[in-house]
Amino acid sequence: MDGCESGAEQLCVRWLRSLPWKLNVRWPAEETGVVVYVELDRPGLVPCPPDRGFYVDGAATDEVIVERLEHLEPGPELATLLMEIEIRGELSLPTRAAVVIGWHRLGAWVAAREAGATWAAVEQAGPGSMLARSVAREIACATGVSSGRVGRTADLGLGMATHTTLGHAMGAGAMDRDKAEAILRYTDHLDREQATPVIDQAVQGAGLLTLGQVRSRTRALAGWSDPAQAADRHERAMSRRDVWVETAGDAMSYVHAFIDAPSAERILTTLNALALDVADGPDRSTGAFRGDAQSQELSVASPPEPPSVLPPAQLSPRVFAEVSGEASAGTQAQLSPRVFAEVSGEASAGTQAQ
Repeated sequence: MDGCESGAEQLCVRWLRSLPWKLNVRWPAEETGVVVYVELDRPGLVPCPPDRGFYVDGAATDEVIVERLEHLEPGPELATLLMEIEIRGELSLPTRAAVVIGWHRLGAWVAAREAGATWAAVEQAGPGSMLARSVAREIACATGVSSGRVGRTADLGLGMATHTTLGHAMGAGAMDRDKAEAILRYTDHLDREQATPVIDQAVQGAGLLTLGQVRSRTRALAGWSDPAQAADRHERAMSRRDVWVETAGDAMSYVHAFIDAPSAERILTTLNALALDVADGPDRSTGAFRGDAQSQELSVASPPEPPSVLPPAQLSPRVFAEVSGEASAGTQAQLSPRVFAEVSGEASAGTQAQ
């Protein structure tokens, strides 16, 4: 260590010697004017506290790399280490997995910084103002995203500022943007006093859950926080129950049903039981058995004839008034030929089949 008299180099050497592994360090001569070699117990990649760059002679072990990745907080230091690791090229599979996890954590940190900066810009312009919308459009055009996306980013920044637990989790790389937005979306109907404890609970352990699990858990926590509101939301959702078909291509389709959870559970249980009775075939999955059971039970060669006039509960107020004879002449003129024929009893058999 000749030539290393004092200053930042001396401080860094003392710090490196305190570490429990061996590291060969050469200070850049063009920056310090001296070359320092430090022999410790074991090789590894370690940043230096005085913020002065150094070169590593020899490769760090994979164990040291993984350890450094796990303990570094997301930020410029982690980004630098990840870039240095990629330069090496030859890594074990576990180390590569640790690198991917490190980039994921860094991505969450970047998303948190972007959300905070976006909200700061919107807040400075005045939320809801023309200037704020202009700023959002400028960001959207420059980044190739929609103005709605910029608005959601600003909302995320506001949520992070309002609920510090959420902001700290994203800033630490423990939770990505999708999960944070899901937590805020499913607690949006709660006031701040109710939402804060729900969000605090939803954030705990969210990093180890899938996005779907985070959504389900947050919904449950929000429902428990205010049972009365949960019952009202269920009633509103029940009024929107429906069944519809979505084309999937390749002569296939999806049959969707938006119904109450107990009914959905009973339907699935019935399908599982019926799947045991369909024709056997070892090459089919469980889902294929369910699909065959549903097709055989619900698909019939001759579907029942529809009623000539729909039951009153299924008629619009205008059509129901016409059927009951309470409609005016103006309302009669608004009826389609088929409905008017049904009402007047003059429909043919072909019209009724329609």
